[in-house]
Amino acid sequence: MRKMIASTAALLAASIACADTISFSGEDLATESIASFTGSMTWNYGGSGEGTLVVSLTNTSNPSNGGFLTGFVFNTAFSGPNLTLCNAPNASWLIQQNASGSPFGTFDWGAALGGNFLGGGNPAAGIAVGDTGTFTFCVKGDDSILSGLSAASFFDGDCTCEPGEENRYPFAARFRGFADGGSDKVIACPPSVVPVPMPVALAAAGLLGVGLMRRRIK
Repeated sequence: MRKMIASTAALLAASIACADTISFSGEDLATESIASFTGSMTWNYGGSGEGTLVVSLTNTSNPSNGGFLTGFVFNTAFSGPNLTLCNAPNASWLIQQNASGSPFGTFDWGAALGGNFLGGGNPAAGIAVGDTGTFTFCVKGDDSILSGLSAASFFDGDCTCEPGEENRYPFAARFRGFADGGSDKVIACPPSVVPVPMPVALAAAGLLGVGLMRRRIK
């Protein structure tokens, strides 16, 4: 019985350490309020100083006005590891670092058409309404840092201030090419359900194992 509990706890710990996902959406906090999107981030830790961050974004803007999602930027809760864009919907998407998301401030990392969040050329190469784009960032760094990261580590900030005020927002998406000639920048706020931190989850798994063992003994 103890071996089974240990094996179960080990498998649970491995799954927690290897991957976790957060979901979010952007609509209410924007410069023009004509665009919207949903998204997710999945952090996969492979060990040996390497991991991947998979960002999936769906353009949920009003079809009657069209528009394309042409860039996104995000803030991280760490420094040191380096990101490269390993996969994107097309070759027009390039990685950005220390990117301006004006009026929402500067963001640590991101990707955009032409590598330009504020511009970027023809918006038609972006994500159209109803479509989903998937981006994979390869992350390299010290194991002591990477092993402690979660998906939420790439979504650092809050949404307590209005555009133009001093704040650190976690994620912003850029939209251009609307039928009415407009453009938009939309913030995604932290998800309402925060993933359980890895140490807490592992401790919970251990307590669960202890509880099962005690129940079995009784």
